[in-house]
Amino acid sequence: MHSGRLRDAALAAAGLSLAACASSQPPTPTPPPNADFHVVSLGDSYGAGQGAPNDPRWWELCRSQWDYRRCNRSRWAPTTQAVKRLADAGHPIHHNSFSCSGADIEEGLLGPYDGQESNPGDPPLLPQVTELAALAANLGDVDAVTISVGGNDVYFARVVATCMLPDPLTCKIVKPDVDQALAALPGKLDDLAQRMADEGIEVPANRIFLLGYPDPARDANGNLCDASPPLPEPLSGISAADAGWASEYVLPKLNRRLCLAAGQHGWTYVAPRNEFKNHGWCADPVDLQDNWINTVLQSGVKQGTHRGTMHPTRD
Repeated sequence: MHSGRLRDAALAAAGLSLAACASSQPPTPTPPPNADFHVVSLGDSYGAGQGAPNDPRWWELCRSQWDYRRCNRSRWAPTTQAVKRLADAGHPIHHNSFSCSGADIEEGLLGPYDGQESNPGDPPLLPQVTELAALAANLGDVDAVTISVGGNDVYFARVVATCMLPDPLTCKIVKPDVDQALAALPGKLDDLAQRMADEGIEVPANRIFLLGYPDPARDANGNLCDASPPLPEPLSGISAADAGWASEYVLPKLNRRLCLAAGQHGWTYVAPRNEFKNHGWCADPVDLQDNWINTVLQSGVKQGTHRGTMHPTRD
């Protein structure tokens, strides 16, 4: 993850308010005391570190390595790295992550989930909120929670896949489903807040950090990606029109709903860094050194699968 995103996550983990989208946003929380501070992460692939394995695979000789393969959970996940930086700086801070790639609110946070790489016969993973409640009961206290969720609820993977379709097809063919999912998202976030209360999770509301999603579709000049990476990169099929719909329609509506939900429940919304708007998947398309978002080919090299596509790199 780039230092800007890590800095945001570090501030979130330390309990500092980062952004506001509504007058209902809670006051800025105070920094943590000197006593041990325990942070827990819930969420999806963006919270788990998908696209940034602990160690990338080495051709066909070695699989990519993860903290927890079943969830493609990585030590390069944003909150994990943020907590490490704070710990290295001498802050007494600890971290547990239940984030799991592919999770959404209903299947993963509130309900059981199979995970990203499960084996035949594996029992479903417990709901992440249930795991959080059990940990809090065991520890006696959890001081802060970071949550990355919403992308899968509005069909993130389907949007990416359809945007890659060749003309005359466009990713707007999924617009009716996306609009319906966006309309349902506030209610799902209400369900999440209620479930956390029902489970007896007593983290102060303004120390529950709801993370926004970065814009993956801009080049080094801030322009929309327009089929710029060289073939055979599959993302080269995404036109500026399709990138624009995802970047200027889906993403703002998603982040707006997250921000408003945070304000409604007294949580703290963490906005994505503006710098991502110069480091999308098409930035520096020749050397692929300046993009903070994985392409299909980069994901294949690192992980041997496409699953890291459109997720942040660790660089």
